[in-house]
Amino acid sequence: AYTCSVVATNIAGNSAASGTVTVTPYTVPGAPTIGAATPGNTQATIAFTAPASNGGSAITGYTVTCTAGAATATATGPASPLTVTGLTNGTAYTCSVVATNIAGNSAASGTVTVTPYTVPGAPTIGAATPGNTQATIAFTAPASNGGSAITGYTVTCTAGAATATATGPASPLTVTGLTNGTAYTCS
Repeated sequence: AYTCSVVATNIAGNSAASGTVTVTPYTVPGAPTIGAATPGNTQATIAFTAPASNGGSAITGYTVTCTAGAATATATGPASPLTVTGLTNGTAYTCSVVATNIAGNSAASGTVTVTPYTVPGAPTIGAATPGNTQATIAFTAPASNGGSAITGYTVTCTAGAATATATGPASPLTVTGLTNGTAYTCS
């Protein structure tokens, strides 16, 4: 904070000083430092560090902007982290953050890329083909992978307290260890 006054000058010299006014100069804050991006279901949580300089005026908030082509989503708040919602699962977004004070917005931080995702949809079960102490279960992949490649499938067959499973990358899967003559329910 500076205290300022004014004097007038002519050929005879300086006048008496005026009254005083106090002023504090400021500018926009420095750019925040972007951190980790954590994907979620149609959202991403972006962490960042406050800038080293607030520009001489308190930071009033932060804005995270995530873009993918023409799609843009933002989140504002007082501190890190901020969660940007309304994103499309399986789409890669580039995100950055700016700090704001009374002078305006800082330069944007660096960027981080994040792809939101969720669990896949349910597969569609097909035919069950019985065998000797086993059953082969056919199924169709779900319509939605949730925004991330499906890494495998698990077939579970139960009869009372007895349960048997089989895992694999694709249809069909064969469940072994079943008891001949016993009815199993599989999913």
